[in-house]
Amino acid sequence: MMNQNRKTPVQRVFAALLSVLMLLSQLVLPAAAFAAVDVSTLPLLTVGYTDQNGELCTLSVAPAATGLNMDEVVYWAQLPGNADWNTPVTLTALSQDGNVCLPDGTVAYPGVHATEKDGSSYTGWVEIYTPEEMNLIATYPIYLSTLPLPEEPEPVFGTITVYYINAADNSVLLTDVKADLAPGEYWFSPDRAGEIAGYDLVNSDAQMAAVYADGTTTGDVYFQMQAKPVYANVNVYYVNAADNSVLLTDTKTDLAAGEHWISPDRAGEISGYDLVSSDAQLVTVYADGTVSGDVYFQMQAKPVYANVNVY
Repeated sequence: MMNQNRKTPVQRVFAALLSVLMLLSQLVLPAAAFAAVDVSTLPLLTVGYTDQNGELCTLSVAPAATGLNMDEVVYWAQLPGNADWNTPVTLTALSQDGNVCLPDGTVAYPGVHATEKDGSSYTGWVEIYTPEEMNLIATYPIYLSTLPLPEEPEPVFGTITVYYINAADNSVLLTDVKADLAPGEYWFSPDRAGEIAGYDLVNSDAQMAAVYADGTTTGDVYFQMQAKPVYANVNVYYVNAADNSVLLTDTKTDLAAGEHWISPDRAGEISGYDLVSSDAQLVTVYADGTVSGDVYFQMQAKPVYANVNVY
């Protein structure tokens, strides 16, 4: 069963490349995407190597949590400068929790090419199996190097500001700062437009912006707002020219912002009176809904005639 789970050399190389890609991919994921790994119960690794004097030496290697979020595990064996990189090495995994571990030190791994010794060389995998069923639980890559395990770079975040602006004059009505954005693409919806009283969105489509790996961005986001239509009412008074008493009141409703000419079109309803002047009067509705004033038309009593009989 155990041999059936062992990887071929081609599979091991592919798995190594996949592991490196997974480590690199952490650079573009949000910082809270994964939890840190507890390495305290994972196997220890003993590396047997030969120094330049031909003496067999051993090095004990503990698993190391790495990645931006400490959610990846590697075995990083930093060999001394006098290691002979042209001789095979033996790797032995020592279980700390009763599981079965490979490699077991019975197979020697080929020596690492000298040109790779100043960097790192993928060597194999620590494999963990259940003790009875021999089911593979996990695998962790092993690297040999003369250098210490590289430190993970500080996580990079960007900030994008969402502006809600007046379409009439580009003045800023509201600002919404989106901070601590990990590198990647983001779609922003105008979800705070409803907080701006007296305005409607010109376009409610979401907009895309990106944060690059160095923390710079494609730019801020702008949503245009337009003032809601304003309506007002104007009272039209028909008054007695003799004493300014109100003969009739007419209300003009839902007048949009702008200038309006009001004519005395209801004067004919007032019996016994004639208009002093039938000229229309101008009234203005301002952008804030206020008006220049109400309208007054003067009315005068019609002349009264009588017949007198002469005898």
